Amino acid sequence: YMELSEEARRAGANAMRAYQDETVKWYRRIVEQCPSYEKIPKVLYYLGRTLTEMDRAADGAVFFKQLIQNHPESDWAASGWFMIGEFFFNVEADVEQAMRAYERVHAYETTRVYPFAVYKEGWCHINEGSWELALRRFKKVIDLTASQEGVLEEAARQGLRVEALRDYVRAFSNIDPQFSVKRLGRPEDAWNNFSAVGGQDEVLRMVEALGTLYRSRDA
Repeated sequence: YMELSEEARRAGANAMRAYQDETVKWYRRIVEQCPSYEKIPKVLYYLGRTLTEMDRAADGAVFFKQLIQNHPESDWAASGWFMIGEFFFNVEADVEQAMRAYERVHAYETTRVYPFAVYKEGWCHINEGSWELALRRFKKVIDLTASQEGVLEEAARQGLRVEALRDYVRAFSNIDPQFSVKRLGRPEDAWNNFSAVGGQDEVLRMVEALGTLYRSRDA
């Protein structure tokens, strides 16, 4: 195993930046010169995404907005809304606006980005301290990723499912049963709750994770 030298890393970063600059240039040319091109929604999405990856999220958001305004019927609009949500969540730290954008993805439930939007809604609720609402969103994601017949490829499905199960436990551990209409959050109910949500294959891991969370707070 060899570590790259600082000079090699810098050269690699410069090469990537040059490639991204060239990509943006060509995408812009297509958008400006071929507005009726049948794949323009995809071009707008990748133009916005490339700019976002270049730490130019505000510039990228311009093209996501153009995508969703001009091509709302395209499945790529779902990805545009999701990336607008990511802009508000990660860059602007505006949870309310992020939630609104993620919720717009609900109009595109057959797209692969939909389960990810529901998952990020859960994190919006966490940031607002609404743990029970977060729990519901993570439960929805767990349901969406339960079957291999969904819209996600297997690696993405499994990865998102693991994250949702973990964050479901996190949300459960933060709910105060005294203020829960359904009395959620009671440790004595965890096994039955987790069995119903994650199934027998996951319940033991979920209970162990809950115990770890409780112990970390008592330390």
